Amino acid sequence: MVDEKSFTLNDCIWILLIPVFSVILIWIVNTMNSKAAGVLAMLVFVGLAEEFKYRGYIQHRLNVAFGKPFKIFGFKFGWGLILASLIFGMGHVIEPGESLQWAWGMWTTISGLCFGIIREKGGGFLSSAIVHGIIMTFPVLFS
Repeated sequence: MVDEKSFTLNDCIWILLIPVFSVILIWIVNTMNSKAAGVLAMLVFVGLAEEFKYRGYIQHRLNVAFGKPFKIFGFKFGWGLILASLIFGMGHVIEPGESLQWAWGMWTTISGLCFGIIREKGGGFLSSAIVHGIIMTFPVLFS
């Protein structure tokens, strides 16, 4: 059994409230500066939302189910890290209206492994969400 904290009702309430408040905040910021709104959207809806789904939920549940039998470079990990990264990559390969994007899928699988390692070392998905969100702000800032 993995000694990780399960989600509580309080966690679920915050998970529901964050997107509502974020939409309102992004709408307000967008009236002042659209680039700032884009950065905020990347931080909240891409970084936070994807990391909650893939590292906070999928990786966590797979770790609970299969444990963390492997150890490398000082941290323990299990099938949760590997499978969540593969699912993350496949989710980016299969996009509606687009042909299969295998190069992007490989990139996001490797990125998913990096985000998953950050999650395993940090114990929660928030640190990987911050890194993911910051990375996703670069296309907004420099486009």
